[in-house]
Amino acid sequence: MTRSGRVSFPPDPYLWIQALLALGAIVVAYLLTISLSLACFALPLWMFLGLVTSDISFVGWPGFLRTIGSSLLGCLTVGGLATSAISLWSLSPRGARFQPPGPRLLPADQPRLFSEVHGICEMFGIRLPDEVYLCADMTIGVVERGGLLGFGRRQILVVGLPALQVLTTGQFRAMVAAGLAHFYLGDTVLNPWINSLMSALARTLQPPKPARPAGGLSAFVMAYGLPIHLALRRSISVYWTVLVKICQSLTLRLERRADALACYIAGTQAFVSGLRSSYRYWPAAKLYWNIEVAPIVNAGFLPPLAEGFDLFVRTPRVDQSSAEFLDSQMNRTARTPTDPLPLLRDRIAVAPTHLVESIDADSPATGLLTNVEDTERRLIVHLFPGKPVDSLRGTAWNEVGRTVYSPAWRALVRENATVLAGLNPQSLPEVLANLSSFSARAPNPPGMLLSPLQRIAHLRTLLRSALSLRLMDHGWEFTTQAGETVFAKDGIHLNLSEDLAALESGKMSRETWEQRWRQLGLADIPLV
Repeated sequence: MTRSGRVSFPPDPYLWIQALLALGAIVVAYLLTISLSLACFALPLWMFLGLVTSDISFVGWPGFLRTIGSSLLGCLTVGGLATSAISLWSLSPRGARFQPPGPRLLPADQPRLFSEVHGICEMFGIRLPDEVYLCADMTIGVVERGGLLGFGRRQILVVGLPALQVLTTGQFRAMVAAGLAHFYLGDTVLNPWINSLMSALARTLQPPKPARPAGGLSAFVMAYGLPIHLALRRSISVYWTVLVKICQSLTLRLERRADALACYIAGTQAFVSGLRSSYRYWPAAKLYWNIEVAPIVNAGFLPPLAEGFDLFVRTPRVDQSSAEFLDSQMNRTARTPTDPLPLLRDRIAVAPTHLVESIDADSPATGLLTNVEDTERRLIVHLFPGKPVDSLRGTAWNEVGRTVYSPAWRALVRENATVLAGLNPQSLPEVLANLSSFSARAPNPPGMLLSPLQRIAHLRTLLRSALSLRLMDHGWEFTTQAGETVFAKDGIHLNLSEDLAALESGKMSRETWEQRWRQLGLADIPLV
């Protein structure tokens, strides 16, 4: 970074005024809710005692009405007592235990990464985070945990391996600065209090639900408690709406302030582009671990994880879906009451213009990691507890097909040879047109009893596996990315997943399918 040493940021004199206003509004909401909760019990009890001790005779219609009224008020008193107890219990704040999202990173093991973080901390004039963790998603954020009343708390920085792969060093610097800015502002102490209190208030507005089907006394209490709880919710709904707007306004101001500080340190261009990438690839990160990494690890292999995510997001299908997700986030115009962050379009629109030139700003952020292979293995230990990671064999992504998927396909085809007997690529249109009847011929996998829908899905996998093996045996090379297998030979590419789905749905005609396989000279090869 070209900037060094502590920099001076213009203060925001209204920030803490707004924070105190939000806390004051929450305190008022607490007092109002407690008062109304106690009234839910006290009011029907007062009316019940007044009716019971009245001079109204139990004879005739007045007595009948007195009996009915006192019984109803007695029941409402019991329901009000339950509502009051549940509401007061819901108001108690719940502590959140911090669960490490991945392996802890240490300065001695990752000197370049910690040097980058330390440089940003020096600019803010804050201490280095107490703990830094690696996680499996696009997170680059901070949190404070432990301690008492804000004292003795641990400051924690969480960095995602996928984020390191797709972000440049300059973008990573901007995202880390945006996170550490919250330590500088001190709202990592304030926000947990506000979120905890808001969550407690939100719980009181939820209708009480029994832990198991209500019966007997619990059904009686629920029946008379729900109308009183509804009255409680209606009584504070207007103030709740105002409270949500006050707290969202505060979080919006805090986030904008943190974003502005990040732009001041790393530059607006790096901040905006890093923010867009973080949003864009957020869903892809989870998908990557589920459909790419997990099957390979379970098969006993470990490919380069960061490199694999880069290959994954560059596939046409993932690239298109991630671009569409980013567009959907940019087009959002409303926040939900529980959404802690401002809209992406607003964060970008109000980002101040600060031009900061940094050295190595365009280099991949993974260059900040030392001993990447060992770091990735430690992450796998966390993601797959109980898995003997030391026994995993390293493999390159271009070898995954033959080392992982090919043996699995052969085992599947071998177990279902009788189902595939007599079938060839030319006969698959008929099979796909009658999946239900053909799937009945497939045996259940060992230890499983498939439903009709599962049996059909199993047959689709079997057909795709058999067809893939036939292509391999005839010299076709293939790559597997983003859940798809693409075969190539002599400049011709085949995506079996897409082609089989198009044939089954009718988007590809039977004649087109048969003509393609005849041109390849593979129309009559047996599948087993």
